[in-house]
Amino acid sequence: MTEEIIPRGDLEARYLREMKMENLIAEQEYLNVLRNRHLQWMNNADDPEIGRMHGDIVAVIREMEDRFGILMEALQKQRDKE
Repeated sequence: MTEEIIPRGDLEARYLREMKMENLIAEQEYLNVLRNRHLQWMNNADDPEIGRMHGDIVAVIREMEDRFGILMEALQKQRDKE
């Protein structure tokens, strides 16, 4: 049985991709917390204009979450090819 020898540069690249994925997952989790916080503030706002602003922020965060999902999917496909 022979072991595959992986060049050092490839190992470093894989490690950096793994770190990137871990960081993106943490950022995605934080976006979820942030979105929920703004939803709560939107629902409890005394001033309708402030509530709308929180709603606008929620919409932007949802768009970011969607883009994060697309990015994560692309990175996973890239990783699966290795």
